[in-house]
Parts: sequence; structure tokens; C-alpha cells
Amino acid sequence: MKFLLRYIGAIAVLVLGVMSVSYLQYRFDMSDVKHAVAAVRSARPGGAQDQPLEEKVAKAFGVKPDLISWQPEIESKMRGTVLVRALPPQGGGNLIWKVDLVRLSVVPITPEAQAYSNTNP
Repeated sequence: MKFLLRYIGAIAVLVLGVMSVSYLQYRFDMSDVKHAVAAVRSARPGGAQDQPLEEKVAKAFGVKPDLISWQPEIESKMRGTVLVRALPPQGGGNLIWKVDLVRLSVVPITPEAQAYSNTNP
């Protein structure tokens, strides 16, 4: 009987440990996603006087900035990179940026995204 209780206790501790680690990983991933989207939305490729990417994309599609949908996808947890896609409400557009959370950089991946990230007016 004593052996059975120890066995059940050990399994319970193991299960709770795995659940705790999984929850913490989930929280770290959600934080990475949140910071990556914020980095793309507020990026100003042309410097401080340039418009944020969010405003440029919204202006090009003729919608308000809050109607643009930002879809993040973790590319590499180890390297801290996240792909962020901008989708207007009417669909279309192939706008994808790669955010490196370690080096704090936002790099356009697709040619369409490159057009918004050009530093030339």
C-alpha cells in the first residue's frame, strides 16, 4: 500500500511538472508573437520621420489601420524568429516580414513587403 501511494505521488509530481513546463513555454511563445507583431506594426524603415508600416499598409489597401489583420507564425523558437503576415479585410496581398527578436530586426520576406519597407519615398 505504501509503495502504491509513493508511485501515485511520483506520477502526480511528474504530470504537474510537465504541465508547468508546457504552460511556461506557451506563455513565452505568446510573448514572442505579441512582440513580433508590435515590431512590424511600429517599424519605420525610413527613420523616425517615416510612417509606421501599419499605416503604409492600411493606406495602400484603403482601410483603417485597425482593420488590418496580423498573423504571426513562429519560425524558430531557438533563433527567436517569427514570420508576420499582414492581411487586409478584403483579402489578397502577400505581405510577410521576418522578425528577429534577438537582434531586434524586421526584414521583408516577400517582394510586396519589400515595396513597403523601401527607405526611398
